[in-house]
Amino acid sequence: TLGALTSDIFGLGPSGRHRVTKWRLAGIALAIVAVAIGAIGDRHASLQPALFILLVAGGAASAIQQGANGQLRVAADDLLTASVISFVGGSAVLVVATAIAGDLTSLHWPAAAWLYLGGPLGVVYILIGASTVRVLGVLRFALGVVAGQLISSVVIDAVWPEPGTTLKAATVVGAAITVVGVWLSGRGSDRA
Repeated sequence: TLGALTSDIFGLGPSGRHRVTKWRLAGIALAIVAVAIGAIGDRHASLQPALFILLVAGGAASAIQQGANGQLRVAADDLLTASVISFVGGSAVLVVATAIAGDLTSLHWPAAAWLYLGGPLGVVYILIGASTVRVLGVLRFALGVVAGQLISSVVIDAVWPEPGTTLKAATVVGAAITVVGVWLSGRGSDRA
């Protein structure tokens, strides 16, 4: 949310500059509270400061990426071109990072075919982001993504739970609060 708010303040996305308003701050606060509520009682959760900082940096980079993808979509005047450029660029960076981190030939490929859905779903994410961030702004897009992640968590925990886990009321409440946060962040005029 910090990266998304900063992107909107400086007009990094194609929707231009957005002011900081009480509604946008309320939406951010609710999204943060919702994620915290959703994590209540998570037996796997533990605070690891270095990991937390890395996740925050990754989230900020993702928000800036969405602004850049939206700008690329406007510059290319084509959603598909912008998405292909973004996906190819990201894939190239991943290949280089993997090569630096270790031997590419020693990768262990999982046998379960559904595990490879990440790539195609990444393309869908880029397409959706590049097409909607110019209308919503980076912050509302990012908050919508958080809401989508929490709603998907509810569905997965209800339909296809990890062994030993059950759907928690806190996850459902967190998802609902996030949706309210997205709605609040869009109230009033925020164009700078």
